[in-house]
Amino acid sequence: MPKSIVKSSQAGGEEEGARYISVKIPKELMDEIDRIVSTGMLGYRSRMEFIKEAIRDKIRELRSEVSGEKRR
Repeated sequence: MPKSIVKSSQAGGEEEGARYISVKIPKELMDEIDRIVSTGMLGYRSRMEFIKEAIRDKIRELRSEVSGEKRR
């Protein structure tokens, strides 16, 4: 499993107050992300945009699963 790199920085532009870290992503996944971004058909302009949206979607999915389990 890839380890995150213990390197973070304050963003100075894109999102006010955002902190960024670097993580290692397997080449195969990065190649697939690059193919998706390069087509332009799905509206992604950069790797960063794609990856942030993917993470947000996963967090929403997990929160929904946890909420659903609590209601049962």
